[in-house]
Amino acid sequence: MSDAIRSRFEAFATAVLPCASTFLLMLFGLLPVGRLAFSPLPPLFVLIGVYYWCCHDPRHMPAWCVFLLGLVSDLMGNGALGVITFTLLLVYAAIATRRRFFANRNLAVHWAIFLPVAALSFFSLWLFNTLIRGVYFDPNPVLFQFLVTLVAFPVCAWILSLLNRRSPGAARA
Repeated sequence: MSDAIRSRFEAFATAVLPCASTFLLMLFGLLPVGRLAFSPLPPLFVLIGVYYWCCHDPRHMPAWCVFLLGLVSDLMGNGALGVITFTLLLVYAAIATRRRFFANRNLAVHWAIFLPVAALSFFSLWLFNTLIRGVYFDPNPVLFQFLVTLVAFPVCAWILSLLNRRSPGAARA
C-alpha cells in the first residue's frame, strides 16, 4: 500500500513540476522584487520556464498549460490580451517539436539557442502590441526587458535543472 501511494505521489509530482515551477517563475517576475526599479516592464521569466521545460520534458508541459500560463501573464500585464499567449505557444511549437536536438546539451548551448528565441519573442511582443493598439511603442523598454531576461536565463535554468534532477521520476534529458 505504501509503495502504491508513493508511486502515485511521484507520478503526480513529476507531472505537475514543469507547470507549477513555470507558474512560480511567472509570479516572481510580476512581483515588485522581480522588477527592476528603473524598468516599467518585468523580465519575462515565464518564457524561460516554457523554453526550459519544452527542451527537457515537453510531455509534462502540454500546450494547454502554456496557453493558461500565457493567458494569466496577459491578464496580469499591461499589453494586448493574447500577445504573450500567442508568443509562448509559438515558442512551445518551435522547441517541443525539436526536442531530440536539445537532449544532453549543456547550459551554454541552451543559452545560445535561447538568445534568438527570446529575441524573436520580444520582437513579436513589441510588434503585435504596436499593431493591435495602433500606437507606436518605444522599443527601448522591451529591449531592456529582453536583456534582463537573457541575463536571468542561466540562473533560472540552473534552478529548474536542480528541481528536475531532484524530482522523483523526472525525465533525464
